[in-house]
Amino acid sequence: MPDGVHNIEDVFHKIGGFGRFQLFALLTIIYPEMPAAVLAMTPVFVGGIPKSWNCTEDINGSSITSQLNSKDVCSCNGTLYGGEDSIVSEWNLVCDYSWVSDFITSIQMGGMFIGALLGSQLADWIGRKQTLYLSCLLMLLGGAASSISPSPYVFAAARFLIGVNISTYMVMATIYPMEFFTPKYRSLSGTLGPWGEGVILLALLAYFFPSWRTLSWVTCLPMTLIFFTFPFMPESPRWLLQQGRVTEAKKVFDQISQWNGYEKVDNSTVEALAADLERQKKESTGQNRTAYLKIILNGKSLSKVMIFMGIWFSCSFIFYGVSFGAKSLSGDVYLNMVYVGIIDTLALPSSVLLMGWLGRRKATIFYCIFAAVPLVGIILMEMELGIPHSSTVKVILALTSRIFVDGGWTTIKCFTGESFPTSIRSSAVGICTVGVAIAGVVAPQVVFLGTMYPAAPYFIFGGFSVASAGLSFLLRETQGNPIEETEAVK
Repeated sequence: MPDGVHNIEDVFHKIGGFGRFQLFALLTIIYPEMPAAVLAMTPVFVGGIPKSWNCTEDINGSSITSQLNSKDVCSCNGTLYGGEDSIVSEWNLVCDYSWVSDFITSIQMGGMFIGALLGSQLADWIGRKQTLYLSCLLMLLGGAASSISPSPYVFAAARFLIGVNISTYMVMATIYPMEFFTPKYRSLSGTLGPWGEGVILLALLAYFFPSWRTLSWVTCLPMTLIFFTFPFMPESPRWLLQQGRVTEAKKVFDQISQWNGYEKVDNSTVEALAADLERQKKESTGQNRTAYLKIILNGKSLSKVMIFMGIWFSCSFIFYGVSFGAKSLSGDVYLNMVYVGIIDTLALPSSVLLMGWLGRRKATIFYCIFAAVPLVGIILMEMELGIPHSSTVKVILALTSRIFVDGGWTTIKCFTGESFPTSIRSSAVGICTVGVAIAGVVAPQVVFLGTMYPAAPYFIFGGFSVASAGLSFLLRETQGNPIEETEAVK
């Protein structure tokens, strides 16, 4: 290779390191996380159970009307009158059908399970850019379909489509920006997404647009802005080189150097990079295998991805458990969601600082351990002090746990992306996102378990958090190390 250039990180150093282009790429790729958060958390409001309603049913030819509230359990097939405007009130999803609203949320999270698998594979097949914008388009269409759904079945299908593409997008948000960065700035990838701002925006939109159909439509609008960046956002040069598309990779390097105000990389450097990557691929694999097979057939990669998947599951489990349970906490549901959003917003930049100070592995351990501490406090109150579930103290403890969970999730996303080579990175992150999706499906049911056994959810959440801290000790620190471009020989 030319003097001073040994890998693709050296090329990025020569064309500016972290310059104007990298800032544009980062902001472009992370922006959809805000509308994705709005769409993901919309069920908190559109699926809300009215605080009270009248349930009328016919018994032996007589019309019997009962006045109930959201905590009543009954069995009837009557008609709901009054209450907030939601899918519950429009389609009478109370009493015998009270399970439907939460089940639709689980369907959405099940879509995330599918998206984690298909989305990461799609990114390896058609590229990072095409996958990013396609997932945003399908999220937009799913949100629009939700607003005009004539029945719970159509609404569930629309939420499933949203879930698939939220998961696909989250894979891209982790790996796509990272492939433009040098090691010094890789911690920004997957850590600065505006999820918290999206949750706050959703609370504001839900307050001003209480009709669930109007809210479903309005929540689609923020996603439209991302498509104005399509002509300016290039494909990942790492992925292009992996595919042997040297000419296109050279054009991307030229665009980056022009935006950053540096000299262009010469053709011989890019060709040498491509040739070296091709040589490494042949030496390390010896055969053409899909990314998932590469992971499965490589014992080291498989064990590593399973550890990361377990940690992603735990963080997601607590994250969604508290988020979807916000409507059950004491106080105003809109304010509770704002508090959750503020926590998300503050946790992300703080995790960047902690990762830089402690490193990826120690930061993950720190967050997982301290996420469990407030949960232990809630368990003790439930078992010994008898404080009601909706007490202010429990709200504070639950949100405190969320602070550390947010930090842990942010850290582990960066940690995961740095731990796998380019050829399998998106698939490895995709497998980890499967853990997120499974947790999202299970979390609402665990929250429901708390209505019968108040301490049970916190036992479960805390146990997984401590287990994740233990798993983190098995991982290798990646801070400051170059990103692998090919998988090691088995």
